[in-house]
Amino acid sequence: MKTPIIINEIRFSKPAKKFDFKKELLKSIAPKKFKNIPPVIESTQISLKDENAKIVVENSRVAISMHNVENISDSLGTIYKFQKKINDFLEWEDVSRIGLRFNYVKQVNLSFVSLLGKFKKYFYSQNSLIDGTSDLAVVLDFKVENGSEIHYKAGPMDRNQLKKLFPNFRKPPSRCIFFDIDFFKRKETKFSNKFLKDFLTDANNGIVEKIQQTSDITSNN
Repeated sequence: MKTPIIINEIRFSKPAKKFDFKKELLKSIAPKKFKNIPPVIESTQISLKDENAKIVVENSRVAISMHNVENISDSLGTIYKFQKKINDFLEWEDVSRIGLRFNYVKQVNLSFVSLLGKFKKYFYSQNSLIDGTSDLAVVLDFKVENGSEIHYKAGPMDRNQLKKLFPNFRKPPSRCIFFDIDFFKRKETKFSNKFLKDFLTDANNGIVEKIQQTSDITSNN
């Protein structure tokens, strides 16, 4: 089981004050002249080779992606560590959206045609349209009890497809189930490091559950 990419993105209701200092400065100097000041869009991108991580920080958004993940738990710990350091410095306030997204690969010992047949059998009713497909992806949306949501995409994939999608993916399997699952919450919430840690735990558990459920039904005869 491999994870080409894990992405954690947080969007904030307002820019961090350290990003928005120009606006505050103009207001303090001449508040009557500068009432409607457009935001200055700034972006910083950081690549960390040893950690296989990329970080993008903008006025009201921060995204961290981990690549060629070997250990999900370690990568989530790294994401938390970086997010905590960024927030401790910039001091964002209210979250408008937070998400954790897995691009996940589960190797299977089936031919592509056999795996495709299992997806057709368990996710679709038999009909002439589905019977004629040479490939497919299942797209589902879920509501979670705590107000979170899950956008789920899964389907059979072979090595050539994986290489096109992830040119730098190390040792892609011959055949697999490919998952693209986004666990997210769209509710304005006060940001804190505890909120982030709890969300990452809930999101990881929710994503892993969907992967396991898919693995179970596609492994049945």
